[in-house]
Amino acid sequence: MVITGLPHPLANMAIDPSADELEPCAKALGASGCPSMLVFTTHDATAFEAEVTRFGFSEPSKTPAMAVDLAELNQTAMPDGYTFHRLMPHQDARPWMRAAEESFQVPYAVCEILCSFEGESEGRPDDDVQFFMAMCEDEVVAVSALVLADGVAGMYCVGTLPDHRGKGLGAHLTAEPLRLARNLGYRVGVLQASKLGYPVYERLGFRTVASMRIATRMP
Repeated sequence: MVITGLPHPLANMAIDPSADELEPCAKALGASGCPSMLVFTTHDATAFEAEVTRFGFSEPSKTPAMAVDLAELNQTAMPDGYTFHRLMPHQDARPWMRAAEESFQVPYAVCEILCSFEGESEGRPDDDVQFFMAMCEDEVVAVSALVLADGVAGMYCVGTLPDHRGKGLGAHLTAEPLRLARNLGYRVGVLQASKLGYPVYERLGFRTVASMRIATRMP
């Protein structure tokens, strides 16, 4: 559980509280007075997750968890006028975070939490956490993050500025990092899909394999 006091559910959340932890977590999040959420990723939680409504949270809604065999990942390309880059540890991360802020409509401070190089080395191909971006001239217009853990390649924080959507940037910023992971020997890519991103990921070859349930509280 993390409670930052920032005005967004991503900044005040608990992930997979047990049946015994649910009530104290929900009460602590509610006492913060901030938008917050409870996230359930395990099937064990289905027996008690509906209880969150007692504490002012919405009924948990399902978010698709998707996976793809990286050998079957469909091809993508950067559209004309855009370039693909990896954000390296020595580079200024603020343009990446500003693009994430506008893409996801979250507070900038939340993006600072998401874009952390903690534990990363000098930009090796096998770093556990890697950040990518698409640029149009000198502006970062789309972002994504690759997390290599537990033998799978996870994609996170895929977002595009509104004026640059519909051009395939999100698809390429999802697929290209996964191709880099495949070169390292990874066989499976995973992600959680928003409603906006779901059809993009389906076209790339992702299929729904499970669901993550999210309950929100918006005071």
